[in-house]
Amino acid sequence: MQAVAIAPADVRRPVPVVVAEPVHLYRLGLVDAVERAEGFVVRAALDDLSSAIAAVGPQEQALCVVAADLDDPVFSRISAARQTHVHLQFIVVLSQRSPLVDAEAALAAGVLGLVEFSISVPNLHAAMNAVMVGRTTWAPEVRARTRLEASAVDQTPALTRRERQVLALMGRGLGNRAIAATLFISENTVKNHVRRVHEKFGAHSRTEAVVRAASVGMVEISAADR
Repeated sequence: MQAVAIAPADVRRPVPVVVAEPVHLYRLGLVDAVERAEGFVVRAALDDLSSAIAAVGPQEQALCVVAADLDDPVFSRISAARQTHVHLQFIVVLSQRSPLVDAEAALAAGVLGLVEFSISVPNLHAAMNAVMVGRTTWAPEVRARTRLEASAVDQTPALTRRERQVLALMGRGLGNRAIAATLFISENTVKNHVRRVHEKFGAHSRTEAVVRAASVGMVEISAADR
């Protein structure tokens, strides 16, 4: 009888997760919470961010759950890490000791997940899944502690329908070429819309425009519930 080759089932590989937390007991708690999430597997749990990132390949799609106080320059270190690990996503778990969150620094670093240590395990899992599909997820407590520059707009600027569409896609992290393809308009037209959005918000960068738009409710930063 001739053997029949059977193709293996298409099984989704679990997303590798690295955990960075300096306090041993807290690190054990984060590992336990992450390991309960379906579709994720803890690869390494270490006491510092650099060592955790080193456990992931530069081209690997993975997640880093890092605990931090806001007096720690975690966003700048994450920004540097993303220069080499372009597919690595981050959830920053914040303590309650620091009162403010620098939203511009977080967005500029590409941090999609910002949650409190008090988050429940199911909602941490929801945040992990959201981040891995590119959705920005900030806990309500974090959003309430967001720091904007003193020059941030005090009222909602008037945007055209197209400018609002472009702004929404900017908030999702799309570049000009991707926005043009999504809206079926030229890249030069997108550049003009982006320039006008910047002018109306008094912003000097895309990140600053998105942060200011979020502060007046024009760009949605979804909430990670407790």
